[in-house]
Amino acid sequence: MHARVVLLASIVGITGLLAGCGATPTEPPAAASVVHGHGTQAAGSALQRIAAKATTTPATFANAVHAIDAQIHMFDDRAGVAWGYQGSHFVLYATEDGAHTWVRQSLPPLPTDDVVANGPGGVDYVYPIVSSKRMWSLVWIDTGEAHILTTRDGGSTWSPSTFSLPAGVSQVAFGEWQGAKAGWLLFEDDASGGAAAKYLFATTDGGQAWHMVNNSQDELVHNGYAARLDFAPNGKTGLYAGVDDLTKTVNVVETIDGGLHWHTSALTLPSQATAPPVVEFVKANSNQSLMVAFMVPTANGNQLYVCTSTYGKNWTVDDLSVGQVQAMSAIAPDGLVLLELRNGEETILRSLDDGQSWYTVGHSLQGSLASAIHITLDIADPATWYILALDSKLNATLLRSQDGGMHWQVM
Repeated sequence: MHARVVLLASIVGITGLLAGCGATPTEPPAAASVVHGHGTQAAGSALQRIAAKATTTPATFANAVHAIDAQIHMFDDRAGVAWGYQGSHFVLYATEDGAHTWVRQSLPPLPTDDVVANGPGGVDYVYPIVSSKRMWSLVWIDTGEAHILTTRDGGSTWSPSTFSLPAGVSQVAFGEWQGAKAGWLLFEDDASGGAAAKYLFATTDGGQAWHMVNNSQDELVHNGYAARLDFAPNGKTGLYAGVDDLTKTVNVVETIDGGLHWHTSALTLPSQATAPPVVEFVKANSNQSLMVAFMVPTANGNQLYVCTSTYGKNWTVDDLSVGQVQAMSAIAPDGLVLLELRNGEETILRSLDDGQSWYTVGHSLQGSLASAIHITLDIADPATWYILALDSKLNATLLRSQDGGMHWQVM
């Protein structure tokens, strides 16, 4: 599915589990409105006393993180976190030894969610934003409000925040922190007829106050859902990409003021889509260089398009014929890694020039990933790569490469 170097924490669901129930978009409050984070003093004090202590004996990933919608993010070649749902409970694990063993972390009280019946997403579903080894946020929706718990010390203490949402909002579509102060949350209502109303909130003070800075009745795209976003470290440059299932097109919009204003980018593709495209990767950098990659089913097979733009110039479009894109990630400053399934074989391709040319890395991974239905590619550093694969019974296979994808070992 979708891979990340800096985790955007767009929740990747197991195919077929997520279904919208339809709702009529309502008029949102003015984009300039401000809502303040709050929490009772007693609740805040209690959360401050929660320590992230081990609650289980260290175990291998397969034995520990037997979870629905399992995800992984490694901060370096040793430390990382993994999360998902066990039963109806959100769980978070940490490793400090290069993914050999994992320890479950204790968390503040969180809502339960019947993910097996409901699928990933929706109200009460906990959406994690993991921005660094020390800073994480857990977000969910309850009774028309967004609830956020944030730690800046790796889980030893947590700060609560709550703010009101427009009527009908039911999904956390995107969340991201850039540094300790700037953050964004994108919410959607229930998708109906291939469209979902969208509401983008931002904070510049670490979450003490959240502002709705834009929405789909203003400049954000209304058609489509499951949007992908990224904001640059400067807190200003941002890129949004979403798929319009009705027209089988990709909507790309840009901002240079932290989300206050957006303008649409026109991408001209040489091939006509025969089915809705899939956005695989989105990246915004502080020098206003932007990248979006998406797979387009065409009459002549699948095409991967890598589109780049710098300083507001026209977009450059490069394409590659592919089988099925399983996962995609990036290596700074201009490298891309693609995991492709073709004729029953998993192959790793790498580009050193923003997708203009590609070469094969290592050998096929056919034996390890043949039964996978959900794959995540996570690149901790140029040499240390991870692949997490789940089969139809949620059995996890975690692979690690310490030589840039040439050789892999099962963890």
